[in-house]
Amino acid sequence: MLWHRKRPEPAAEHDRIEPAALPLAFDDELFRRHMTTLLEASQVDGGIAAYLESLHAKQRLVGELLEADALDALDEAHLEKLLGAVFTARRKLFPVLVETGAAATAAALRELLYGAAPLAGRMSAFVAALPIRDGDGREARARAARLRRAAHDLAAEALHFLDPVRYPLMTRWVWDEATMSGALREFVRGADQTSRLPLEARPETFEAARRWMAGEVEAQGVYRDVPFWVDLVQAAAYAHYFRAMTGGVLGSDFTRASGPGGEREEVARHRTRAAGRKVAGGQGVSNPRSVASEAMPIHEKTLVDPNLLLQTDKLVVDGVDVSGHWNTMILPRTMTDYDPDFYKTIQALPGGENVHRCWQCGSCTNSCTMYAINTDFNPRYWIYLTNLGFKSELVKDKDIIWQCVSCNKCTNICPKDVRPEGVMKALAHWLETEGTRRNPGPRSSTRNSRASASSAAASRTPR
Repeated sequence: MLWHRKRPEPAAEHDRIEPAALPLAFDDELFRRHMTTLLEASQVDGGIAAYLESLHAKQRLVGELLEADALDALDEAHLEKLLGAVFTARRKLFPVLVETGAAATAAALRELLYGAAPLAGRMSAFVAALPIRDGDGREARARAARLRRAAHDLAAEALHFLDPVRYPLMTRWVWDEATMSGALREFVRGADQTSRLPLEARPETFEAARRWMAGEVEAQGVYRDVPFWVDLVQAAAYAHYFRAMTGGVLGSDFTRASGPGGEREEVARHRTRAAGRKVAGGQGVSNPRSVASEAMPIHEKTLVDPNLLLQTDKLVVDGVDVSGHWNTMILPRTMTDYDPDFYKTIQALPGGENVHRCWQCGSCTNSCTMYAINTDFNPRYWIYLTNLGFKSELVKDKDIIWQCVSCNKCTNICPKDVRPEGVMKALAHWLETEGTRRNPGPRSSTRNSRASASSAAASRTPR
């Protein structure tokens, strides 16, 4: 049984999603682990009841705005209110929806939510109805692709929160077939050892996964609000996955969610975002007008000049005290010492042929045997420097790059077939040919480092 309260009015009576036969087995022990993490994380925000009430509030809001009769009155203010209640990335769509116009947006939403065409086709048609143009240049095309993905996720959230029983949550953070990433990966035993899972991102797959999780929730003695419990456990799993995948990107550089309780706090933050609430403060929703214009660059630790860091003893934003770690402001600086064609040099060396494919997901660093014992060993970061052409920054790590033990975990898990292990060898080769020789230190230190790496590799290999 998925719902114990009064069931919401159905959106489209013909949308009866038959679950697909799952091509792999989900692990009940992993599910219980994520559910336990969720329960622990809920204490940050006042208990699991507060989480459930947030989702119910979101459902009520979506119902008020998107019920069939309400769509006739949809205007720009309603769109702003709707986008304020969804996951942050979808709020970037506000300028697109304004350009579309309230009437055209309402028509597209009506067809999505109440149309007669197959569900997957209606979701695709909603994305196609928005004026998202590719434009000229790689960055313009990438921005258009991001907006289309955000539009797809907006459609998925609109369906789910209009009728949580009929429609599973089909957003990309639950499962993205194109990138082989998302919460569902965290319920598969040994998924960290393979780059591909045979899961298709179609409604029948999401429903099959949701049915399995609903059974696991009920096995724990929970029978109320099961669809939202499933959402919350998936959010906990995704927070675990996201933190693991960005560990090489943010973990060693900024330690934003590191230390005791860091994962529980990250789960709470992701659950709060998924419910459409502010991460800080926990009340109301953010303004999509401001989110749409935000620029949030990631600054690498070694590319930041310490003299340009500004800190204040006290910083309060919108009535919320964000003093401490979060009040570090970084002024931009211009980097001129780079070679934009340097990646071609590495491509010409054995092992570096695919370095240009990297999209900085961090999977290589997260799975790296050496990173487990030395967080300065960061393949993701060095590939990033290679593609930017910052040779001088690579030279700074000449005494570390050569330490790769060729366990090939990074190569096995890489979703873009970059072959990071080969890139490490190519970089070491380039350093040698440039006359930049490493300083390995005492021979005993080298032996101990490799012995520790072998021990770490053994301890991280699933049995």
